[in-house]
Amino acid sequence: MPSTLPAFPDSPFPAPVQPGGARIAPAGPAPGAQGAAPPSEPLRLLGALFRHRWIVLGVTAAGVAAGVGAARLVKPQYAAQGTVWIEAGGRENPAAGPIRSGGLLESYAWVELLKSYAVLDPVVRERRLYVAPASPADARLLEGMAEQGSVVPGGYRFTAGADGARWSLARDDGTVLQRGARGAVAGAPAGIAWVPPAAALAPGRVTGFTLRNPRDVARELGDAVEASMADDGHFLRLTLQGGDPARITATLNTLMERYVEVAAQLKRAKLDQLTGILQEQRDYAEANLRDSEAALEGFRVRTVTLPSDRATPVAPGLQITRDPVFAGYFDMRVRRDDLMRDRDALERVLAAARTGEGSLDALAVIPSVQASPDLARMLADRTARRAELRALRERYTDEAPAVRRLAGELATLETSAIPQAVAQLQASLDGGRAELDSRIASASGELRQIPARAIEEARLKRRVDIAEALYGTLRQRYEEARLAAVSSIPDLRVLDRAAVPTAPVQDRRPLVILLFAGAGLALALAIVLVLDRADRRVRYASQVTGMGLPVLAAIPQTRGALASRDPRGAAQLGEAFRELRLAVSHAHGGAGPLVLTVTSAMSGDGKSTVASGLAAAFAGQGQRTLLIDGDVRRGVLHRNLGLARTPGLIDLLNGTAGLGDVLRPVGSYWVIPSGARLKTGPELIGSPAMAALLAEVKPRFQVVIVDSPPLGAGVDAYVLGTLTGAMLMVVRTGATDGELAGAKLDLLDRLPVRVLGAVLNAVPPTRLYRGYSYLPGYEVQDEPGAALPASTPG
Repeated sequence: MPSTLPAFPDSPFPAPVQPGGARIAPAGPAPGAQGAAPPSEPLRLLGALFRHRWIVLGVTAAGVAAGVGAARLVKPQYAAQGTVWIEAGGRENPAAGPIRSGGLLESYAWVELLKSYAVLDPVVRERRLYVAPASPADARLLEGMAEQGSVVPGGYRFTAGADGARWSLARDDGTVLQRGARGAVAGAPAGIAWVPPAAALAPGRVTGFTLRNPRDVARELGDAVEASMADDGHFLRLTLQGGDPARITATLNTLMERYVEVAAQLKRAKLDQLTGILQEQRDYAEANLRDSEAALEGFRVRTVTLPSDRATPVAPGLQITRDPVFAGYFDMRVRRDDLMRDRDALERVLAAARTGEGSLDALAVIPSVQASPDLARMLADRTARRAELRALRERYTDEAPAVRRLAGELATLETSAIPQAVAQLQASLDGGRAELDSRIASASGELRQIPARAIEEARLKRRVDIAEALYGTLRQRYEEARLAAVSSIPDLRVLDRAAVPTAPVQDRRPLVILLFAGAGLALALAIVLVLDRADRRVRYASQVTGMGLPVLAAIPQTRGALASRDPRGAAQLGEAFRELRLAVSHAHGGAGPLVLTVTSAMSGDGKSTVASGLAAAFAGQGQRTLLIDGDVRRGVLHRNLGLARTPGLIDLLNGTAGLGDVLRPVGSYWVIPSGARLKTGPELIGSPAMAALLAEVKPRFQVVIVDSPPLGAGVDAYVLGTLTGAMLMVVRTGATDGELAGAKLDLLDRLPVRVLGAVLNAVPPTRLYRGYSYLPGYEVQDEPGAALPASTPG
């Protein structure tokens, strides 16, 4: 092979040789090697998000769009409010009569009445809340529907015939329940009555609706109505929420009207019961008065023929005698007899009440009871409670809280309070009798001649007076109760009717959109994490060191022609190659010139760019550098450097050109292009001619860099690596297949090739790779007027 190498002076740096000729392995990482600590999870996630930003944006946008669609199905919640005024107050003295300010129920019972089915059921039926139309258009057609019999829950479809004259009613499953013609009443099998309007009979029109159990709807309405009232307040505030402001307003107003109506009915029923009880007591008092008058009249008739004495009263209402002693003795005897008679009457009434053969109402006609304020108040309170209990039992069952409470109070009054008061009255009567007996005994000596006829007549007259007074009182109370029942006024009235709300109190649509957007973002993050974990491409320095390769340097990412317009980017690129030069020199060590093969696992990793940049860096230091394009299959160095491809390496190896013919100066270093494309090119790479070429150029150059094909392209890179003895691996960030690179490096372990390390190429300027960036402001520039060295190679 002819040789026309230029005459170069001998190298001023003779290669040191260790004893035995063994090459020295580097004792540690190269000075230019970067740290290979794995990136933190937040930084790695940020890097993955940036790489897959379009997926994140797309999935998040899809989530927002789905949220907007779902928000259309969510109705904002409106609140209708109304106020009911309640004439509530504590229980007053029953002696004041039935027309008083005391309320029908206690404050807490008003809320229970509001939630009762007596109020809710009519509202549900009147407002047709048990009907759920399939659409707002169907709601207008179903306004005339009414309940007829028992509603059968389920979904229904009303279908008009093709001619608009006939129709059919069917369940959602297609079962036809009824057929009819225009004008006929539909819905009997479903428990409703509905005359379809003309709009519902449009040919082929389908009207859908769902029927629910009215009692279930009433229970839900009771749960939905919020009632608030102070313990001693007079205002019951009602609130109803829903998605249709007009519907909830009309429902709440109907509910308040029904509430007032039921309360009025309850009060009227209570007054009717009280009137009936007072009528019974009045009739009993009237009969007792007649009996007392008849007894007095009969006594006078029987004694009219008997001789009179000085103690006999001369006329009704006059004193029996003018003697004070006689009059006092006579009164004591009458009072004693009355006390004994009242005590016996109390005992008989209590005994009859215990056995169930009598009633405590008989206590009201006993004179001593009328003279006892506590016992009279208890009897009147019992009467009022009995009337109230009867009225409540007409509306509620015995298990209702109000009924149970009132029944318990009435039982306590009848079995405990009244008997105790009667026992106290009996004890009082016994004490009065004992005192009268003592006084009578002291006066009996001088008044033994008092005729028994006068005493009996006075007693009968006193009985008549008492019966007459009791009858008058009961008759007055009966008339008051009857008048109150006729002109009763409800204890509550609607103070503020509900108005249609215009602003929602709760709008979940933004929240729904936000939740869907968050779900879309979370899904995007999950996709990004899965893609990041499943990504086979090398993106982090830790992945390279995991293959057993130290990272010698990182080449920043450039954008072609834009790099020349970016002085700072060009300066950082130069600093990166200087760093790579230092790292390669330190990692290579050994004797003789630096001979190195630059390769990569895949095409497009930028090995040719790295090889040319490294050659320029060595040449810039003043070292004689040769760059050989060993990629005889697809070499692009000639294109990157603006050279002719032929003659080149293949032409030199097959003997058609000499070394002087293929050497091309580029700046401050020399280049041998790949040459002609031949099928025998790979064989020529591994031929003795290639080894002879390297042996010939080593004495003349201090640095020989061979740009080889990728490891995955064939055997060429392995052959060149064995010829040079050292190899530099180029890994393109985000492009190199890590699994492929690891498999190819495993093959190198069985060959006499020392891989010096790896170069991270096209490192993006992100926080994930901030360890490979350079401080700004330290760029090297030529000072104006300074002498520049010549750029001739060698």
